Amino acid sequence: MTDPFLVIGRMTVRKSATVLCIRQRKDSQRQIVSKDTWGPGAENHRLLKNLFIGKNGKAMDYEFINGWEILVGQNEVINYLKSTPSKLVTMRYPGEFKLAGGNVDKGETLEDCAKRELGEEFLHPFGLDNGISYDDIQLRLFSVKQTRPIRSRSNLMYNYIALEEENPFLANLDVEAINEQLKARRVSFREKVLSGEYWKMSQQEKELISPEVHKLEWIPLSEMMIRCLSTMVPGVYVNEWQQQQFEALSGGDAKKLRKRDPMFMTAATILEVELLDCASTLKKLSESLTEDDLARKEQWLFDGMTNDDVNIVLKDRLKNGTNPSFLVAELFEQKRKEFQTLYAQNKIDAKL
Repeated sequence: MTDPFLVIGRMTVRKSATVLCIRQRKDSQRQIVSKDTWGPGAENHRLLKNLFIGKNGKAMDYEFINGWEILVGQNEVINYLKSTPSKLVTMRYPGEFKLAGGNVDKGETLEDCAKRELGEEFLHPFGLDNGISYDDIQLRLFSVKQTRPIRSRSNLMYNYIALEEENPFLANLDVEAINEQLKARRVSFREKVLSGEYWKMSQQEKELISPEVHKLEWIPLSEMMIRCLSTMVPGVYVNEWQQQQFEALSGGDAKKLRKRDPMFMTAATILEVELLDCASTLKKLSESLTEDDLARKEQWLFDGMTNDDVNIVLKDRLKNGTNPSFLVAELFEQKRKEFQTLYAQNKIDAKL
């Protein structure tokens, strides 16, 4: 199995923009994420295990109490646009539930990139862009995170939030109907692949029908955090469909079984949304943030670094057994109490 973290030659850093589409349901039940959530396999992953250990060695949990839900799409596993009849190529983050997002194009602002990616990945494929211009989309700057190099590339992720209450297309979303539409499109697409018709199409024709999103879901933040961190646990899959796809690609050979692409930084981003008690708090926080300030505080990998360079800075970054970009359970509770005090004083600012 190829190590997805291995840098071959020199790594690159790409700026990317991600959109978290969220809504709040105050009647939601309290959710707990603990060290036992993923079973015994998590015990062998030091970074994951240490998230749940306090300074005194006591086990601590993450508690989700604010009722936030997030809209996510499950990636298809096969990237048919890059595949051939004799060789199948996988997507980045194959079979994972992910957010709308992608790399910034030349001459494009970060926010424009975020809106474009939201349109390309969530709105246009589901027919939701009729009558909606990108100017109509309301986004709130939230955070910046940097990923470890995956296949020699690190993403500097600028994260924006689209609130349901500010974006009518989210409030009017019919997820069940969209998933039925996706299912029908997959059936039609599969017929074209089996008949050979697909492979004779132009690239532009392929782009119009090639599946990228398997299904769409609104899920609690806690569930999305669980799914993201499960990428760190060997033998754990996000659902049965992903497992079946991976096993089919390996031809039943366990040594060839593909590793899941890590989603640690996505989990770190999602977790911080739980610090916000309501939409008005997010609005106040976002007004105090700038893209440049957030990036300066977060970036630790740079263009041209080798695998040895990355390992050196990574070792120093993880010297305490945790990643400083991810709030461990104990620090998360401290931050929550700090935010609750700020809420009471109406003094929320760039405290994340």
